[in-house]
Amino acid sequence: MTAPLIGLNVEPLTDEHRARLHSPALHGVVVIGVVEGAAAHAAGLRPYDVITDFGGAPVTSPDELFALVASHQAGETVVVTGWRGQAAREWSVTLQARRW
Repeated sequence: MTAPLIGLNVEPLTDEHRARLHSPALHGVVVIGVVEGAAAHAAGLRPYDVITDFGGAPVTSPDELFALVASHQAGETVVVTGWRGQAAREWSVTLQARRW
């Protein structure tokens, strides 16, 4: 059995994050870790990026992000939008297969 894998550790975006990162994001999650060699790493995501949308759907919590990832197929490329500091960003992430 395979499931899609993005290779990120994230936490909820808080007012403290917004202030520290100078982020204009109103919702989302903050990347706190990227697995080297995983899909997110290959797409260029880095710690302290803020993810606000995944595949066109808003992201408001870590659980929501991982549910959205799970709703796609391994090998599928999904557009992830968000912020790096004060710059709006888009990343094309090709989800990898997680093997159980």
